Amino acid sequence: MKNTPIPVAVRTVDTGIGMKLPYIESSTVGEVAGKFSKASTAAKDDAYQLAKGTVKNPEIVKFTEEQLSTKPLYSRNPEKWQKKGGEIEISEEGIWTYIDWEIPPNRVSYPGGFPNFKSAGLVRQEVPIGEFNRYDIDFAKADELASNGTKLDENTWHHHQDLTTMQEVSKEMHRRFRHMGGMSLAKKLKD
Repeated sequence: MKNTPIPVAVRTVDTGIGMKLPYIESSTVGEVAGKFSKASTAAKDDAYQLAKGTVKNPEIVKFTEEQLSTKPLYSRNPEKWQKKGGEIEISEEGIWTYIDWEIPPNRVSYPGGFPNFKSAGLVRQEVPIGEFNRYDIDFAKADELASNGTKLDENTWHHHQDLTTMQEVSKEMHRRFRHMGGMSLAKKLKD
């Protein structure tokens, strides 16, 4: 079982001609299990649980009222997030980072209260579309202008907080790492 190969990430490699090709990075169940020493003792003995991502975080960190007052708008409830197996870090600068339960985990930081999907490696492409309008109009414009072609079916367009850039990200990650995005900000600024 420990030598069973499993996919651990989808990475991209630069072709040198302006295109990136995806490839699947693999590891073994044993290697993955060895990297996650924070899991409960029972889960360490059961690498299958680790590989499936069904291990729940045994320690729930309680945040102070002061810390909670800096939580990014619309981001996940810290206690519920941790009960699902996720973790949260708050930097000395007050930037929240949500870490999910995937293997390897996705880490999305929220500088200025907005998710940085790009630094998390979750952005397939970015498209400057000018001033945001409506979801349907912006999505169509992003598809039209996208250098890598229209977004993939499993992805969505994220309105970046710069109020002009659309980022193609996985629908699953976009939902998982809840947030106030550029469209919400644009609406607030218009009011």
